[in-house]
Amino acid sequence: MMWSTLLIPITAALAATAVHAATNHAAVGAHSSLDHNKGSQNVAKGDISKGNTFQFTSHPDFPNHKLRIKESQLCGDKDEIYLGYLDIAEHTHLFFAFAESRDKPDEDSVLLWLNGGPGCSSMAGFLLENGPCLVTNGGNSSTFNPYSWNSNANMIFLDSPVKVGFSNARKPVDTSRKTAEDIYAFMQLFYQVFPRFAMLDFILAGESYAGMYIPQVASVIVQKNKLVDGASSNTIYVPLVSMAIGNGFVEIVSALSAEVDFACGKGVHKAIYNSSTCDALYPQVPICSRSVATCRQNLTRQNCQQAELDCFVLGAPFDNTGLNPYDVTKKCDRSPSKDGPLCYKEASWLPIYLNRPDIRAKLGVHAKAKPFEECSDSVHTAFLLSGDWVVNTPAVLSDLLESGIKSLLYVGDNDFICNYLGVRNWTTAMKWSGQDQYSKAPFHEFRMPNGTVVGLTKSSGPLTYLEVEGAGHMVPRDKPDEALEMIKTWIRGDQF
Repeated sequence: MMWSTLLIPITAALAATAVHAATNHAAVGAHSSLDHNKGSQNVAKGDISKGNTFQFTSHPDFPNHKLRIKESQLCGDKDEIYLGYLDIAEHTHLFFAFAESRDKPDEDSVLLWLNGGPGCSSMAGFLLENGPCLVTNGGNSSTFNPYSWNSNANMIFLDSPVKVGFSNARKPVDTSRKTAEDIYAFMQLFYQVFPRFAMLDFILAGESYAGMYIPQVASVIVQKNKLVDGASSNTIYVPLVSMAIGNGFVEIVSALSAEVDFACGKGVHKAIYNSSTCDALYPQVPICSRSVATCRQNLTRQNCQQAELDCFVLGAPFDNTGLNPYDVTKKCDRSPSKDGPLCYKEASWLPIYLNRPDIRAKLGVHAKAKPFEECSDSVHTAFLLSGDWVVNTPAVLSDLLESGIKSLLYVGDNDFICNYLGVRNWTTAMKWSGQDQYSKAPFHEFRMPNGTVVGLTKSSGPLTYLEVEGAGHMVPRDKPDEALEMIKTWIRGDQF
């Protein structure tokens, strides 16, 4: 989920804090053979501790990092679930949950899932969307999810960046690039514990602001993989093959200008704003574009503060509509007794469930650890202040496409905040060798196995775009059957 508060200016905070953004997106090259990891040995399941005791693992290339992990159960005994932390430093820890594939865990791909925000926990994915369990009954219980993506994949849900969810640190990370470095270290230690998975295809997936995280993570992986020196290296080759980004926030100007188009009736939905509001907003779009360009070229507090002021005004009128920004077909009453601040009752159930002492004990969370919050104010603000939101992520994605990393950009057509018009616009405008062929590629229907039409899709080379009809910002939540079919098709490498 992406915070709708990204639309609200935080000028006072910006005025007090210097802006530094991680804009380095060095070109990435073709990744090499999966044979790098053929020497890995399997770890017996019995080697992972159960109950409240963690097994600790280290890596010679990351002497300051340790991975602690244990086996646990949350919603019955149908899934092999592992929980733990990557300890980066004395007071810095990344929390994760890992669910083995229900089908063929020793053959199925490994998929790492990230929720967005910035600053929202991937436990939302684990318990509200595409994880093995779904929180129910007002947060008092959880149940088996038959549409979990671990039906055909080994799923990792990582609370990243630090200070998100159960991950903790004294100081938040404030850029997607720094987040990517931590995730790369996590994967190295993960493969130390589960070396049998290092020979399987690896996929990065997530939604919303994860559209900023995931290309940076992929870029780091591809660059680090170049340094792996076969069997003589301690570093493990990460066999990244593809990315899947849902309702991704990837390019700020496309995203916010598309909010105006969407609300002014230029998409599949009728106009939300009146004509006078639209007439006032459209002249602001080129102003936003120029301000973002200035901020990118010269990352000063003044330039990026001005970009924030010029751009976030484009989405501001939506707050007065009473609609759900994540699904415009629904109303949203943000009062605690109604839909809650994120417009979904289940989102308020998540902290109720995860703050129960018995559940925290199963997760291995320290009794004195801070209460779980789905989204972190401090991380959200840190990313805004750093200028991370203006990074030219399509340029990073372009390099990845050139290196052969496949990319699925899927989007629910009811979402306002990261809507399909914006994703269509930036994918078409993205500069890469296949741009012309992709732009000319026709749309065709996305069908379920029974023939039911559930969306539209187009593809060229390594780039695929897919719209899911009737879904909002969280496609796996809104259309679980369709989302599962989508990811299964993507993992198999079949055409939509």
